Amino acid sequence: MLKFHQGGLAENEENLAPLTAFTLISLLEMYTEDAGKSAERKKTASLVNKLLKNTLPCLEPDETEMDDVYTRALTAYALALAGQSDASRQHIDWLMARAQSNNSLLWWQKPESGPALNVEMTSYVLLSLVKLGSNQDLLKARSIVRWLSKQRNSEGGFVSTQDTVVALQAIAAYASLIGTQTVDMEILVTAGEFENYARIREHDRLVQRRIDLPSPLATEVHIDTVGDGSGCAVLQATLRYNVRTPPPSAAFHLNVSNVPVENDAGQKNKCQQQVVVCSRYLGSKHEESNMALIEIGFVSGYEVDKASLNVRNFRRLGIFVLYLLKNIY
Repeated sequence: MLKFHQGGLAENEENLAPLTAFTLISLLEMYTEDAGKSAERKKTASLVNKLLKNTLPCLEPDETEMDDVYTRALTAYALALAGQSDASRQHIDWLMARAQSNNSLLWWQKPESGPALNVEMTSYVLLSLVKLGSNQDLLKARSIVRWLSKQRNSEGGFVSTQDTVVALQAIAAYASLIGTQTVDMEILVTAGEFENYARIREHDRLVQRRIDLPSPLATEVHIDTVGDGSGCAVLQATLRYNVRTPPPSAAFHLNVSNVPVENDAGQKNKCQQQVVVCSRYLGSKHEESNMALIEIGFVSGYEVDKASLNVRNFRRLGIFVLYLLKNIY
């Protein structure tokens, strides 16, 4: 698994329960997608049954190993997919006792983690509630969807790759469950003297509508929206602006020189060049620069004379200089 696609799994490397739940979810979702293909279903049915028999005991609630919100959220969804509603609800009850709420919003978070993990955890809880499907579950799910909708960026995604994938899957699952068959509505948008509206009907309900406010905007802008008709729509406001940034300042001083190499007779060989690179960090004396990389591009036809490489020995200071030599054609 690519580390940057692991999401919260990367923060739970020592705990095998999240990885077990994640693997079970992947296989069960694949099994569900192949449900209409009888040949594929028969081929994987025995494997799935064996998998459930061996993994479900590992996902039973255990206070010593499952005291983590991410682990509980992932496990709750895995058990819900496996048809273990009672076991899944035990995890959901544990999660509800630790949920964050504000008015009609509901979500989960870990103080030591970033917003991407919060979105991913909350999305797994939403998937669990949609799968369980009771009226109370769907009421809680609606509050979660409202919170997730507020976390979307201007492009429709979220924070990173993994949380965006899970969040969109969860919102789509919720929408498919509660979506109405008939959509016919008008949304009126007003801002001062500006007025515009969008009409959404059944045949074009998946088409994105965009309304641009007149520019330049006043110091304060009040936007009012009024919806009329039947159906469900998501309204998102995006504000874009420019910020004057100071010109970048140099962090390093770099001096590069090259001279022809002289032979033993003191004659210069134009086919050989000696390149001298001197770099100096311009930060304060006790400030570290982190890792620095110097790339030297050679004129076509030249290659490095490895025997002539000369680096001052910084090992006694705890600093290492590494070479990476690669021919580029």
